[in-house]
Amino acid sequence: MAQEKEFDGVEMKNRIQAEIQRENEGLSDQERREKLHRELETSDDPLSRKWREWKMSKPAPNRGSTSNRIAL
Repeated sequence: MAQEKEFDGVEMKNRIQAEIQRENEGLSDQERREKLHRELETSDDPLSRKWREWKMSKPAPNRGSTSNRIAL
């Protein structure tokens, strides 16, 4: 006899994906990226905190210099 599941991870993933899709409906790719970055910058969830720690530990990019590029 099959046991009824108390938690269905696939159903939860599908529900969350549908919710995110509704929230982002009509936004351009750039607007979606900006929204994601705003949420990462302001959220207190563990993933957002870890992202901010990682972001702060990276050296600032020197976009004008080519010295860090690998010559092919």
